[in-house]
Amino acid sequence: MTNEPTLETYGDFQLAYRQLNMSLFDGVLPDVMFTLARTRHANGYVMPEGFNAMSDGETVAEIGLNPSTFAHRTAEEILSTIAHEMVHLDQHLHGKPSPYGYHNREFANRMRAIGLQASATGKPGGAEVGQHMTHYIIDGGRFQSIARSLIALGWQVRYTSPVESDDDKARRVARKASKTKYNCPCCDANAWGRPGLAIACATGHAPVVMDEMDA
Repeated sequence: MTNEPTLETYGDFQLAYRQLNMSLFDGVLPDVMFTLARTRHANGYVMPEGFNAMSDGETVAEIGLNPSTFAHRTAEEILSTIAHEMVHLDQHLHGKPSPYGYHNREFANRMRAIGLQASATGKPGGAEVGQHMTHYIIDGGRFQSIARSLIALGWQVRYTSPVESDDDKARRVARKASKTKYNCPCCDANAWGRPGLAIACATGHAPVVMDEMDA
């Protein structure tokens, strides 16, 4: 293990980005800032205007990767997430993305062109367009060839978030089950507490009993 895990980790991502950019995007994409972010429902994301340089205000795009998923995915799959976000960035800079994160037909075509198949399920037959979209790797496609070349040269993901044990998972589920969400029908305020809790919300001149809801 190195004494500089930050430098090592982000250096690996930068190396992968540079190679994927040159091989799949003709080197037209600008440099980006990589971050690690434990998001709940995504392997990664891109923010085209994620950072501004302190010196001159220049915009730098951000690609975030979720380290909580690394232990359960192969190096090739993690590289495919980087490529997926690069397609988003390429479409933002040179195409016509749909608003509000919708994955349109142009996005699906751009994905297929580099060797990834957009799929809402991550499997063959899944919808190619939609609000929430993942992908699968096209066997023998351009991406797979480049990714396997990188891996053969030693590219790897060196660190991952701690893997949750079965006991830890059971405790987390139990904690979640012990908390109930309550909602006030007048002001729409929310509160959380144990099931069956007598809780009221002071709105106007009269307290309103908050309704128990599914968490």
